[in-house]
Amino acid sequence: MEEEFAKLFQFALKNQASDIHLTMINERMQVEVRCTRGMLKYRKNVSLQLIRYLRFSADMDLMDSNRPQTGRMNYRFLKRSYALRIAYVKSGNTENIVIRILNPYFALKFDVLFENAQALLIMEGMLRKEQGLLLIAGTTGSGKTTTLYQCLNYLLPRKIVTIEDPIEVYLEGVVQLQINAQKNFGFDEAIEQVLRHDPNVIVIGEIRDEYEAKAAIRVALSGHLVLSTLHSNSLAKTRARMENFGVSAEDLDNVLEGIVYQRMEVGENGRRKVRFEFETFPQVSGEVVE
Repeated sequence: MEEEFAKLFQFALKNQASDIHLTMINERMQVEVRCTRGMLKYRKNVSLQLIRYLRFSADMDLMDSNRPQTGRMNYRFLKRSYALRIAYVKSGNTENIVIRILNPYFALKFDVLFENAQALLIMEGMLRKEQGLLLIAGTTGSGKTTTLYQCLNYLLPRKIVTIEDPIEVYLEGVVQLQINAQKNFGFDEAIEQVLRHDPNVIVIGEIRDEYEAKAAIRVALSGHLVLSTLHSNSLAKTRARMENFGVSAEDLDNVLEGIVYQRMEVGENGRRKVRFEFETFPQVSGEVVE
């Protein structure tokens, strides 16, 4: 099983994939990877047991297949360690796993990610803030998580505490708390613990619903710098998405310090490039920086 997954993983890396999708329908397996060209089929045969192997490796409850589960695993391949987020769901006769590669070898470092001098200047200005909310937005596979973690590396040695579900990449020098609803450790409990650690920077890994959106606002109003990622289709729609989660325009006006919107593009030579748009408050917006 390990050899089978290694071949699939090698295929994903070769195509610079951000995600691996495994879908089993009526005892038949379909495998695709998401890359900048779209979804690419993996045409080799894959064992039906691979889904169970991945669930076990991600420390999921194998006895409970009816509940969506998310886990993580560290995978060592060709002398390099990769952090993988694994999401599982079953519906009727269909089982689906999506593997997100969180630290691919082609991920860019902070000063390379923002290699344009103007982009670097804007980003560093946002990260020098002492309080407020900074949102990193984009579509699936645009590299939001990579940008977030590179920002945290830049912010060290400031005291940083994260709230994640799950923890995606472990960072030395950062206190990382993982939500665990089964053990009654939800966002309220996590926020209470975070504030006790007297942090300079608080991170909410991803805003996915009204509860998490309002939690981010609540923490930002406490006088801390808060970073989070948000799925959005454009810079203009990012603020509206927060409002759709029930966050008031007044609260956003009070805490929102900046939005980084990004999308992944591929040049003619096949080289990946992240294209950024920034909006800072007081408002400086509309400029696209590569």
